[in-house]
Amino acid sequence: MLADCIWDMGYRPSKADPDVWLKPAIMPDGSRYYSMLLCYLDDVISINMKPRVAIDGIEAVFKLRNDTAEVPEMYLGGGLSYVENASGTKCCI
Repeated sequence: MLADCIWDMGYRPSKADPDVWLKPAIMPDGSRYYSMLLCYLDDVISINMKPRVAIDGIEAVFKLRNDTAEVPEMYLGGGLSYVENASGTKCCI
């Protein structure tokens, strides 16, 4: 089960939404943040400094659709766009 795999990777479901999984993490500069996995059935988005790490953990247990993980263009029917903010950080909107 996907939830068991995510739990075993150290993520915990948020109290507000059980489809949002959180894991404490540390940025290269020492700042603390939460790595997040957004899950709905078999769709997963990883929000992390290194998003591929979580996807690789899932891929070690489950076969990915078309054997690939990609930067999403849509999630749950909504289109996603990517922009760069004033400090040069890429953001999804």
